[in-house]
Amino acid sequence: MEGCMTGKEVVNLIEKLREKGLTDSEIVDIIIYIETHTPETK
Repeated sequence: MEGCMTGKEVVNLIEKLREKGLTDSEIVDIIIYIETHTPETK
């Protein structure tokens, strides 16, 4: 499962984004983007 976030990584990301003032809805949108978009390689 290369490229997928672990549960711990997701929880850490959620905590950090909440500290920055993002709503839960915004956080979910970010996680969906991270998990569904392939990074561009140069």
